[in-house]
Amino acid sequence: SSSFKPLYDGTNYTFPDTTTPSGIAELLEVSFVQACIQLASGYVDILKMFIAASVAAYENGFSIPTMEQELKDCQRNTANRPLLPEEITLRNNWLSIVYLTLAAMNHIGSPHDDKAAASSVPTEIRQQYQDLVKRVGDAYQKGQASLLSVEDLLAATDSNTTTTTTKKDPRSELETAILAQSLRVAILTPIVVQEEKDARGDDTVDTVDVDIDHDLPKPPIKGAFEE
Repeated sequence: SSSFKPLYDGTNYTFPDTTTPSGIAELLEVSFVQACIQLASGYVDILKMFIAASVAAYENGFSIPTMEQELKDCQRNTANRPLLPEEITLRNNWLSIVYLTLAAMNHIGSPHDDKAAASSVPTEIRQQYQDLVKRVGDAYQKGQASLLSVEDLLAATDSNTTTTTTKKDPRSELETAILAQSLRVAILTPIVVQEEKDARGDDTVDTVDVDIDHDLPKPPIKGAFEE
């Protein structure tokens, strides 16, 4: 029987075709599990790969429902067990948050329908995160994306009535952990976009001064849900 080394090992993994929904879904499946493992150690390399795959889905105009169905149909099982329902929800939320952040950045989507991917984000996720990701988009447009922190955005939720909790209804540790990881995804999205542009030598479209070495967010929690 064949086996695959962990994605972060950098060997023995053939990347799928990231111009197709199924290929992107496979990369999302692999990178989500490995990202959660890495986050427990304070690293974001594979989380950035998950974001890059999400960006590819957005740029190809693949809707959130399309990608969620492709993930359900994906034959790869990196966790060696079925994902828990809350893990699937977290993965889907991360994908939607990347889409929302790209839209807030005015990032170009599919040339066939530039708004198709962004408009497919579930209403609940849009209502919960749209004001927060707008802060990320505004910072990107001003060339200040690298100055954002998860802590700043978490603090902003205290006065943000579109989030699920308020000062009168404090978040549990689990809710705070999930929110922090989701905001980390939003903050890293413009960094991933800029890194991809730098790799292509693209300095002509939506260029922003992102300092990659400037205090990359380090997860304060272990894995996807634990502190």
